[in-house]
Amino acid sequence: MDMGEREAKNGDSLEAFLVLHSIAGGTGSGLGSFILERLDDKFPKNAIQTYNVFPNTQEGDVVV
Repeated sequence: MDMGEREAKNGDSLEAFLVLHSIAGGTGSGLGSFILERLDDKFPKNAIQTYNVFPNTQEGDVVV
């Protein structure tokens, strides 16, 4: 998170964040939500766009 904040502050014109994360499991859903919340707290004026990856429920609940 610190590295991302440093890069954002060193840039010329930060407009938005693009986040790609999984919905399944603790890392995808829990950590992804935590990062989105932290980004919103630190950069409230910047847009955040997310792309979510959902598991195939017929094959299993793990996204690789």
